[in-house]
Amino acid sequence: MKTTADFYIGYEWLGSIYGGHPTEVGGDILVRTRSAVDYRRRVIAFLLANPKASSLLDEGWPWPWLTSHETEYVYRFHQEDKVWVHKKGSGFWKCGRKKIADDCGWFPCMADVQNVGITSRSGMILVAGEV
Repeated sequence: MKTTADFYIGYEWLGSIYGGHPTEVGGDILVRTRSAVDYRRRVIAFLLANPKASSLLDEGWPWPWLTSHETEYVYRFHQEDKVWVHKKGSGFWKCGRKKIADDCGWFPCMADVQNVGITSRSGMILVAGEV
């Protein structure tokens, strides 16, 4: 099973990835992150290690949707609480802890940097058939 995931520091989008099992995406980042600088370094290294499935800021927002509301997993580094995790359809959770919020209204609109293509990183599914 492949998944979609977005990574943020606060409201700053760092990048996204399509692929991998949900437990593989973000696992090392969640467990080992100690600061915002460390989180950024780990996220960028993770995305660069998966170039066919990832998108960084300079490549644009890869999804056909405009916010992370439709992304399966969102990892957000929050200065005071380390990494928060959002799973589509639920609220935010502190890594390994209790639920902290139901409201996910903070996701920024990515229309200005959206760059959806028919590539392995987009998560798009094309269906062909006769009309």
